Amino acid sequence: MSGKQWRILGIVLFLGCLLRLILCLIARYEVTPYDDLDYLGRGLYFSRGGSPGCWRSPMEWWFIGITMRLFNYHLLPVRLSHTLASCALLPLVFLLSRRFAGFSASLVILIITAFWFEFPPYCIYLMSEGLGTFFLVGAVWISLIALDALKKESPKAWLFLLGTGMAWGLTALTRETYFYTTLAMFLPLGMALKKFKKIVLSYSLVLAGLFLIILPYTARNVIMRKTPVLISYNGAFNLWKQWNTAIPYEELNRQFFAWPENQRERLAYKKAWECLKANPAYILKEGIKSFFRMWTIDEMTSRLFYFGIITNGNRTIPIILALLVPLFLLILMAGFFVHLRNTWNRPDFWVIYLVIFSSLFMHAAVYGQGRYRVPWTPFIIICGILGWQYILEDYRSRKKHFVFGVVSSLLLFSLAGLVIGKDQVRAHEINIRESAEKMNEKRYLKAMHYHFGTAALIFRQRQDKITPLLPQEKK
Repeated sequence: MSGKQWRILGIVLFLGCLLRLILCLIARYEVTPYDDLDYLGRGLYFSRGGSPGCWRSPMEWWFIGITMRLFNYHLLPVRLSHTLASCALLPLVFLLSRRFAGFSASLVILIITAFWFEFPPYCIYLMSEGLGTFFLVGAVWISLIALDALKKESPKAWLFLLGTGMAWGLTALTRETYFYTTLAMFLPLGMALKKFKKIVLSYSLVLAGLFLIILPYTARNVIMRKTPVLISYNGAFNLWKQWNTAIPYEELNRQFFAWPENQRERLAYKKAWECLKANPAYILKEGIKSFFRMWTIDEMTSRLFYFGIITNGNRTIPIILALLVPLFLLILMAGFFVHLRNTWNRPDFWVIYLVIFSSLFMHAAVYGQGRYRVPWTPFIIICGILGWQYILEDYRSRKKHFVFGVVSSLLLFSLAGLVIGKDQVRAHEINIRESAEKMNEKRYLKAMHYHFGTAALIFRQRQDKITPLLPQEKK
């Protein structure tokens, strides 16, 4: 790259990082979603030598717990560490883009990623989507390097394959969904190698790296928690919750946590299977709704603005964002469909497509919302811009591609609007408003108790210091 290009790149990276840092420093923290508090509680319990239960993947609460311990239980360093991960995502996305495109297209991809609404909120909220996005993009990048090494028959290819499995292992410990994506890696390997022996050997190395990272945590579950769970049993509970029609959520939740911990995953899957046999039509309907909910605005973004954490309760911004995010996604998806049509037989892009399609399928089965789309939104941006670049390079001869992309994208979002409907949007708004009112009832947030094994925390509004407590009795 020329000196001018380096300067432009530096300015964009600086502005993207500055946006995240400012948001991290100015945002108030008195209102927060339950999942955020849950991760925070687990991190606090872990930092005090506890062994949290198997409800969630561990990477996020490891990260929180270690940072808390290092910085004397101050909240700001934890949020700054998440901001650092969000900033590190930007050069990673640029490097990934440069594998497929020139400087100009890669710069456009970087600018969109730097200022995309849904990434900065995870500098504030301590949730796995922030770290998960960084690890996921990194895992895809390393996978592509491994594919290149295989094509060139490099003697170091085995090392890159092992590293690929380890990168996916770290991603799976952050968001368990991507463990199953890794199991499907035989598809791009098969497309790239074509010889059965090489495919089996390469796939075995990827799996070896994957389980090298995951199995020590599985051993921890078995030895310390007496629970034979690979990573977590959260997926089993959510599957039962999604497919259940007979039991109210509060009762379902009570039943699940009343079971012995080492039986929860098995019993939840058994209950989900019974629900599937009893009402398959309902489950199909809910699966379709979940699929289309993945294309709505990320809930954490709307919470960030709705709660007035940076807007003092001004509702105009969340309403604008709720309209803009689907609009921008619609434009990007038009390019994505064109790019998919042109690259459906390329193994390097199938690494990306596997991430998107496997996540859509699994969350359709379990539960889908815009928040779960955030980790792979960078790939939508990359493929979308590459698709539009292809159209604009020679629009006259590629009008059919343009029409195909636009019609496909309009169809996707029109169906999303019809299936989700205004009732779903209204329910989402009511949920956010009720959460805000509930969390703001008192000046102090007191005694947030958790049933995971267990921790309590107290923190005050506008106060950075968090005081962890260990209750006398574990639940």
